[in-house]
Amino acid sequence: GADAIVFSRSTRAGKSTQSVGLLSYTFLRKTGQDDVIVPMIDLDISKGRPQPIIYGSSEDWSTNLNILLKWSPFSTEDELLQQFNDIGAHGTKVIIYNL
Repeated sequence: GADAIVFSRSTRAGKSTQSVGLLSYTFLRKTGQDDVIVPMIDLDISKGRPQPIIYGSSEDWSTNLNILLKWSPFSTEDELLQQFNDIGAHGTKVIIYNL
């Protein structure tokens, strides 16, 4: 497949997190990227409702989320986050598409 989206959930030092990353040849080709770019978001789920983990700026986080929604099979944040429902307390799920 040309594209994959990776969902990962883990707990470290009492902090539970969820991460989503996009490995997309289609995204790279159609946006004219010269370098490999992997849009990714991280969420803190320790307190129930997922909260964004901001490493750079909130604008960077939102940009990455928008790229994930535009270039993945999931068009809403809820639909994206529903993919964690069958992972359990920790684990990884990879969805390959555009075969």
